[in-house]
Amino acid sequence: MIVDALKNKLVVIDRKCEETARTEIDELYAEARYEAGRFHVPDFSRVTRVWLELIDRKEAEFNTEIERVLQRSGDSNMDTPRIVADVDRYFDEKHFINRFDVFVDGIVRQASRYGVKYDPNIYRTDLADAAYRAAVKNRLQAARDSVKSEVQLYVPDRASEKKGWKAKLLSANESIELKPNFFGLGINLNRFISQVVDKLGKRR
Repeated sequence: MIVDALKNKLVVIDRKCEETARTEIDELYAEARYEAGRFHVPDFSRVTRVWLELIDRKEAEFNTEIERVLQRSGDSNMDTPRIVADVDRYFDEKHFINRFDVFVDGIVRQASRYGVKYDPNIYRTDLADAAYRAAVKNRLQAARDSVKSEVQLYVPDRASEKKGWKAKLLSANESIELKPNFFGLGINLNRFISQVVDKLGKRR
């Protein structure tokens, strides 16, 4: 099933992107050290940038994979709600919003290994955290909108299908040269066909 294939691809992309970000965060943790009589911490703007770029990377790679898979599928019965639910899950705020707090907790533990008490209030990590939370919410919303729009590009337009089918039937009516009220029998094929199309459309 095409949705299952896409789902598996997104899992792989998500894992790869997260691993890349994890490596970058580990490198930033390594910059926290006690040297020359003071405890040095990494640049917090670099820390938050890792997660913002992670969202951008997922968005771009998801869109590329969705285009590659769905463009070739031609599946008129595609389970779009299921794909959209996965998109919401991957870009859920709860997976990102507390990452900076967790990073700061790690810095506190790192400092304790050197016998140093790291006070986040002195470094005003609350300001960096507030800025991160605002930025990540905006970035996540933009990513969700972008990926969902990519999915919608490959959802069949039922209205267009109905319109196209109706045009074909009306064309057929003309081709057999039967006109409204033919021989005074009160037969109006154009109206009849329109009613049939409308009823079938409602069943879809």
